[in-house]
Amino acid sequence: MIAPLLRLGLMTSFLIKYKKLIVLTLVIIIFITLIHYIHLDLKEYFNSQDLTQYLGYALLAKWLCIISTLLGYIWGFKYLLKPNHSQPNIKQSSNTSVPDPNIADMKNDPFEAIRHKAKLRSRSDFVLETKKKNKH
Repeated sequence: MIAPLLRLGLMTSFLIKYKKLIVLTLVIIIFITLIHYIHLDLKEYFNSQDLTQYLGYALLAKWLCIISTLLGYIWGFKYLLKPNHSQPNIKQSSNTSVPDPNIADMKNDPFEAIRHKAKLRSRSDFVLETKKKNKH
């Protein structure tokens, strides 16, 4: 009873994770099959019209199409496997505050003293300090 559920769960997670790659692979397989059937039709046409000198060109065109399709598949495969970074990474600078000229011009800024403090402490820092002082 657990084995089918486990199998279904693994298959579902695989399909969710690689859905785009599976679709891309199926499209490529259909496209290469289409190229093959078009080549067979051209080969029959050239043989029926006694244009055998063009068979080499048809074969060359077939393989160029297949190789370009496979190269496109490899490029698409690499593109789809890259993780999506929708938000660029913002590097944190060592300078945490950048003075804004508009704020610096304000004379009655209530946060001026806090902005220029070397170290900001929270309520938990105060509680820890009082506990350390009480132990000693």
